[in-house]
Amino acid sequence: MEVESLLALTEKQKCDVEFELEKMAIEKSEVCERLEKSSCSGDTLTLEVKKLKDQMAEVEEERNKLKKQASELTTDVASLKKELISAEQARLDLDSERLSLSEKLKFLEIDKDKVEQELVQISRERGDVTNQLTVIRARRKA
Repeated sequence: MEVESLLALTEKQKCDVEFELEKMAIEKSEVCERLEKSSCSGDTLTLEVKKLKDQMAEVEEERNKLKKQASELTTDVASLKKELISAEQARLDLDSERLSLSEKLKFLEIDKDKVEQELVQISRERGDVTNQLTVIRARRKA
């Protein structure tokens, strides 16, 4: 009976060892799957990192282009501001000249009115002188 008991114990231990081996084989398979997934994930992450670096390089290049454009536009804006100031000064000068000419025109119109009044006065006086001459000639003939 002792042999049977030893055989039974050995059989039980064999089953336990087989169970443990099966369990370890499953764990090994799971670890291999995780390792493979991790490796794939790592490869995927590496690809994503490379893509992101490429995108960052493109964005940086675009940023530099935009900075250059902004600098050029700043120069253009400064130039346009100078032109605007110059145009504004020219407008002010023209307004001043227009005002001056307007004042001169008023004085000329006043002078014109005076000359016209003098002309009317001279015409009257001429008419009077002509009438007087006619009267004097008529008296000489008579």
